[in-house]
Amino acid sequence: MGPPGNQQSYYDFPGTGQMFSSARDLGILLRACLDGGVIDPQLRAALQMTMRESFRVDAKFGQGMAWEHVRLDGVTVIDKPGGLNNASAYIGLVPARRFGIVLLANRGDYPHEIARYRILPALARL
Repeated sequence: MGPPGNQQSYYDFPGTGQMFSSARDLGILLRACLDGGVIDPQLRAALQMTMRESFRVDAKFGQGMAWEHVRLDGVTVIDKPGGLNNASAYIGLVPARRFGIVLLANRGDYPHEIARYRILPALARL
């Protein structure tokens, strides 16, 4: 347990905390983001709004509400890495090809860049 606001350790204070999920739940989110036909139309519109790029950082990077956009040699990856010292998660999508991946790790320094820059672009080119 760390002091309030200590994002790098385990803590249990009301109103703060890490978000935890399972591979199954993140897979459901991934499918909902890629296949709008499986969810309620209002929820589909809300998900699409969160993924829409609202700020262009430069020619390669953009930012949505919660998602990062990365343009790599004709492939656009929309993703969100996250984690602290004790766990990491990554969800990445290639909406144009309607696929994505979820990675969970029991360590905080998982190199999500492998998925972003190598795995997803390689799969998109198959």
